[in-house]
Amino acid sequence: SARLTIADWFKIDQQDSKKRLLLSAPLLLLGFFISKFDYTVIWRYFSWSNQTLAMMSLWAGATYICRYRNKAASWVATIPAVFMSAVCSSYILQAKEGLKLDANISNIIGLVFALVCLFLFVTRVYFKMGKNPLEDVALEVK
Repeated sequence: SARLTIADWFKIDQQDSKKRLLLSAPLLLLGFFISKFDYTVIWRYFSWSNQTLAMMSLWAGATYICRYRNKAASWVATIPAVFMSAVCSSYILQAKEGLKLDANISNIIGLVFALVCLFLFVTRVYFKMGKNPLEDVALEVK
């Protein structure tokens, strides 16, 4: 699937088997080198990136619900997004595969980050305030 994704990104035709091999070989080589690492470290990075993706999805969902459905209902996604923002940021700041900061400092920074995200959501999305409020832009379908 990685080969197909890369081919799609760079608009590389996959009919020719030589092109498929040229894309597959570096991916297999990368997979070989990754297999030599300690999987517990790789798994922690994967777990953090998965949680970070969930955080971003919650913020996107909260924005969509607030803009196009019901402002009050957007809090169903906003509250978990704030929590996930604090958790994801404080984890990578204190984890041994991250910045290795003290847990108290990391938790304070994570909380501040979450509150800044909440402030930006409330001002730019919920109330549409500030110099550059998030504006609706028409999408062009080709």
